[in-house]
Amino acid sequence: MAGQPAAGQAVALLVGAAAGSGPDLWARSFAPFLERHWPHAAIMVLIRPGEGGLLAARALAAAAPDGRVIGSVATPQLLARAVEAGTADIGERLEFLAAVAEEPLVLVGHPGTVADLAALRGLAGPVILGTPAPGSAAQLAGVALAPGLAATPPGLLAFPTAAGARQAVIAGNIP
Repeated sequence: MAGQPAAGQAVALLVGAAAGSGPDLWARSFAPFLERHWPHAAIMVLIRPGEGGLLAARALAAAAPDGRVIGSVATPQLLARAVEAGTADIGERLEFLAAVAEEPLVLVGHPGTVADLAALRGLAGPVILGTPAPGSAAQLAGVALAPGLAATPPGLLAFPTAAGARQAVIAGNIP
């Protein structure tokens, strides 16, 4: 970000998600914290849904580097969508200012299958590891963890959502 907001200047905080969605609500709750650190700037949350956040990222990349437009992006999802869309260079056109949130990850198993990681590692034969959507932090963590989780590296089964993966575990469809 080449410039800093000037006194009385409005700063647009772009959000690549629908109004009322989790990312929108997060940005609206985060805006007052930004205003506290930029006391003379007014933060306006602008919703730019579309293409899984790429529409907002493109608008952010095209904005003048004057500090008047910033954005909230979810990584690595945005970068995964950019690769899928053939616009992987979007990350090179953005300046990442700060990581302001972390996503907690939990590895769960169905009761009665494996009690702990040692038991999982001791299983013979193929194991299926259910993950949330491809490109999500949890799915990428599953890709990184899979080779060390069992004698035979687990196959990965991506679900549309984390809730879908949990439901498959609870139903006993995956361990």
